[in-house]
Amino acid sequence: MKYSTLAAMLVPILLVGCASTSSSFSYNTKKSMALNLANAGGVSTGIADTDRPKNTSGTVATSIPYGVAFTASGFTSPALGFTSWGGGAMSLLAFLTTPKSQGERNSIMAFMPSDMATSSEEAQKKLFDLYYYNADKTLSTFGSTNKIWNDEETRKFTNEIYSRNILIQNAEWNCPRENAAQKIKDLCFLKIYVYEPSLLKDPSFVTANSYYYFGASNSRNYNRFVFAKPKSANIPEYEILSALSKTLPNWTYMYVAPKQVTNKSGDIMNFPFILQAGKTELFVKPQ
Repeated sequence: MKYSTLAAMLVPILLVGCASTSSSFSYNTKKSMALNLANAGGVSTGIADTDRPKNTSGTVATSIPYGVAFTASGFTSPALGFTSWGGGAMSLLAFLTTPKSQGERNSIMAFMPSDMATSSEEAQKKLFDLYYYNADKTLSTFGSTNKIWNDEETRKFTNEIYSRNILIQNAEWNCPRENAAQKIKDLCFLKIYVYEPSLLKDPSFVTANSYYYFGASNSRNYNRFVFAKPKSANIPEYEILSALSKTLPNWTYMYVAPKQVTNKSGDIMNFPFILQAGKTELFVKPQ
């Protein structure tokens, strides 16, 4: 992606939610594409670029599926977790009640062109549908027989219809059918959360007029995806998310936090990355 194209997408952002004031964002050539995207999308605490691994062969991308080279060379060195809380000892209560740093959480970010919706509520609905129904179709291509809930079914239980689950049913992944599970904790779900965006004006150097901004900076009500599954499940989460990203427009992308997803071999992905339009962007300092 060219810098000019990215600049058109990285518009003024809200730092801490709808009540905040916006500030313009420009591409920083000293940061990786991943870090620029993460920061623009509201992921700024607990995340940083790392040096390019010295023991990889070929391109950095060859290590993406398994992360062996990155783990061995200290790719996970960016301090995650306690960075946003400061140093020193923490009480048990503080540890249990303090939200995770933004870098520890899987997140969804988007800069939806304002002409795609007439209101923030409509924009919210459209982005949710993109992720929810595209994720259902993507899972199906991997052999999962899913169960989803439409708006009418969801309204029987809640007025909030932008937080919903996809029941994943695939025996090869140890994800049983609903009627075969003994308890709900034995089932596998992909959970999608999309909250109402803010409408932001672009600075004058950006070609588009405005965007609906879906950020991930809020401490609790942030846009996200979550795999909920028993320990025995072996879901190819990285491959599923990568395939899902190919079905989405380039103005929306996913931040995947360290140790939050697995790949088809069952390995935990130990490093953070961005998924955008099928591409995996890594937090590696540019050369």
